[in-house]
Amino acid sequence: MFRYLLWAVLAFSLVRLVSRLLMPRRAPAPPPPTAAEPGVLVQDPVCGTFVDRSRALVAKDRMGEMRYFCSEACRQKSR
Repeated sequence: MFRYLLWAVLAFSLVRLVSRLLMPRRAPAPPPPTAAEPGVLVQDPVCGTFVDRSRALVAKDRMGEMRYFCSEACRQKSR
């Protein structure tokens, strides 16, 4: 009786191992986009204009900090 139970556990483990090796792994789901709060003003670092954060152009600088621009021209000047 014990021998059959051991063989059943071994067979189940083998089937599980083979199925994990053959099945493709799913990529983790990307985090949901966060909506910018309307009405929050941010300052353009180039010209100093205050812009609604939901309408500003966004760019990350070299240090990973988020910077907000009033226009494409200001974003180009900051480079």
